[in-house]
Amino acid sequence: MAQHTPPVSGLHRGVPLGGMGSGYVLLDEGGRWSRVILPEDAAAGGGAPAPMREGFLALCARGATGRYARVLQAARGGGDAAAGPGTPRQLPSNMFSFRSLFPRAEFRLNDPASPVEARWTWYAPIIPFDHDASCMPAMLLRIHLGNATREEINCSTVLNMGYPGAPPEASGGGASFR
Repeated sequence: MAQHTPPVSGLHRGVPLGGMGSGYVLLDEGGRWSRVILPEDAAAGGGAPAPMREGFLALCARGATGRYARVLQAARGGGDAAAGPGTPRQLPSNMFSFRSLFPRAEFRLNDPASPVEARWTWYAPIIPFDHDASCMPAMLLRIHLGNATREEINCSTVLNMGYPGAPPEASGGGASFR
């Protein structure tokens, strides 16, 4: 009898971003990233990739009627929570939509409290028939912001990515480079 394999969940269900053969991160449907997965890690079949807890994309909008600041990723467990000390609130998963068509992942903010229409798209640098260019350890981000109000809004975005190596606690502290 054939064995049934259940569908994968969490960071296993991500869009790989980065170069082929040079390391990548997985971006899941909640906008959360895995730590960088190097080719030797993937070849070893190391199980589920660890989340990149310090990585986030955030939006801040300020107008005459107030301020709006959010981390543009779903809170773990679906609630509204802070990503970490000093960071804005994360979104409940129903506050944005996600569509994945490799090599890109598209998101749209659906928060009625936001004075900004926001869409952001991540791209993996896959160039057909050009292996060398497709191996660049890079990813691209395009952000579109639109004013959804009649007042002037000042907007900014910030992107924070984690160090691609092992977490400091795993390496005994300090940074090491290869």
